[in-house]
Amino acid sequence: MIGPWERIEGSSHDDELDAGVEARVADPLWLLARQWQVGEFRGDDAGSPVAAQLDWRATAVRSYRAGADGPVTAMPTAQPLERVVEAAPPPAVGAARLHWSARLAGQVTRRLARTGSHQAIGALGQFFSLPTGDAVALTGAGTTAVELLRQRSFDGAALLAADDATTREAFAGLPTTPRDDAIDVIDRWRRDARARFGVPALDTWDERRLEHRFSVAAGSGSTEVVLTADEYTGGHLDWYSFDVDPGQHHAPDPTAQDGVVTDRVTAIPTPVRYAGMPAARWWAFEQGDVHFGDLASAPGDLGRLLLADYATVYGNDWFSIPLRLPLGTLAQVTGLRTYDTMGGHTVIAPAATLDDRTPGRRVFRLYELSGDPSVGAGLAPLLLLPPSLSGSDVGPALERVELVRDEAANLAWGIERLVEGPTGRAVDRLQHWRTTAPAGLVPQPGGDATPPKGKEAGKGRTIEGVPGTPLPGRPGPDPGEPPGDGPDDALERDAWRYRLESTAPPFWIPFVATRIGRGAQVRLRRARMQEWGLLDRSVTGPKGELLQPHQAMTIEEEEVPRGGATLERRWQLARWTDGSVHVWLQRSKQLGYGERTSGLRWDSLEEIDDREPRD
Repeated sequence: MIGPWERIEGSSHDDELDAGVEARVADPLWLLARQWQVGEFRGDDAGSPVAAQLDWRATAVRSYRAGADGPVTAMPTAQPLERVVEAAPPPAVGAARLHWSARLAGQVTRRLARTGSHQAIGALGQFFSLPTGDAVALTGAGTTAVELLRQRSFDGAALLAADDATTREAFAGLPTTPRDDAIDVIDRWRRDARARFGVPALDTWDERRLEHRFSVAAGSGSTEVVLTADEYTGGHLDWYSFDVDPGQHHAPDPTAQDGVVTDRVTAIPTPVRYAGMPAARWWAFEQGDVHFGDLASAPGDLGRLLLADYATVYGNDWFSIPLRLPLGTLAQVTGLRTYDTMGGHTVIAPAATLDDRTPGRRVFRLYELSGDPSVGAGLAPLLLLPPSLSGSDVGPALERVELVRDEAANLAWGIERLVEGPTGRAVDRLQHWRTTAPAGLVPQPGGDATPPKGKEAGKGRTIEGVPGTPLPGRPGPDPGEPPGDGPDDALERDAWRYRLESTAPPFWIPFVATRIGRGAQVRLRRARMQEWGLLDRSVTGPKGELLQPHQAMTIEEEEVPRGGATLERRWQLARWTDGSVHVWLQRSKQLGYGERTSGLRWDSLEEIDDREPRD
């Protein structure tokens, strides 16, 4: 307030941008005034760009390292990088192992049958018998398939891994000529199977982080740049999966060439066009196909506001120059000069270096690799073009595990929703549990199981894990004393039941917090429920590959956030640049669907309905 006057400002409470973009006018003369205001009546000597010279440099990615401390190998170029990183080892347990072995056995059986080596097929069936481990299968077609495979097939995975001496031992009873012919067929089949389904010697999957971890390097010596991917969750592999790590060195062969390619491109700059782009002059009418002013944006929605501001104000200030770069390189623009219609030329500096005039104050780093030191040295940022796929054919999920937190039980759970069955398709463990659940456990649609009521409640777990154990401090009934008929006797004997542990579905695998050393940091260790000892082994515990039932499993606590995480395993198929076909098993991690509750409780007293008939 200045003297008796006060300043009144308008404040909009609407989050719509329509009014500001539409530029409504009531007086046509205002259009002329607006043109004068924005300078459309003033002429200048600025010209339009008609040519541009762009200098660039690309350094080939030459080395690869699986994990954090694996050996450095040459960069694989005969296959996509996704296959090298994501390829999981063949299944080792359960129904997935059964189907994998039968699938390989079917391939070699067809090849032997075409050559007439039927005796060799019988010898393989007797020598390489299928494993008889637990196989999760639905009642009906699944269980029938298990029995059929065990009777009519053999362990193809063991044959694939066997050496020549073991193969000859399997054919010891065959004549020399049929035996040699069969061995030749098996050798060719092994080469083809290992080329298509083979996996790298070192696995990039971090068992504690449930993510892939690897690194690549471009250049050599003082020009070497190492790029690490510590948190690659599977899927599409692109430049944003990598960070520049100056603390790592692959130390390639010092005599090897750097693989640097430099070139210059001369082209005509092309204005950038997109749907809904505003007109270059104020008075021109625009197409109404796209209306950026209709974007609803709150004050804190900066991303949406920046998009609307760029699309409506700076849309006609951009030009593009086509540049074709080699795949698997680390590229950098080393110079850019434009020539205009007025005969002048302009040297354009990288926008990142202009924004970095005050070191440490630059916060806008779109399309830049984290840790890139190029801008600090006055150079343009680096751009990585990894030898990755533009697309692939993804099969259905063979296995799905949901990692969730259960704050009520102070546990984390690994819920096996899907596991691979003996037919190669996913089996819903909830449906499998419903078909095999014992009496007294009622699975719910969400996967939970409710404790039994009434007479069945007395059959739950009690003290010392023995059904019917009396409560502590209360003597049990005398075996020679006849049961009483009074209500007090019935109340004393059957009204309450102590449960050491309530019921949880057997495909909910608990993860308990384990302290690391003497500090406050903890990890989540896979455990087991006590009630699993009362159930069939075919329905309890982990049955897939992701939760590693064949060994101990510990994961970092931060890998199970409040929203949870979802792990999946599925087949991938893709073609590479040379036309070759590649198939691999992919493991991936995605965001979860929030917290869950299992209803798990310990040391609880349950009231038994005394109206139920007693045994």
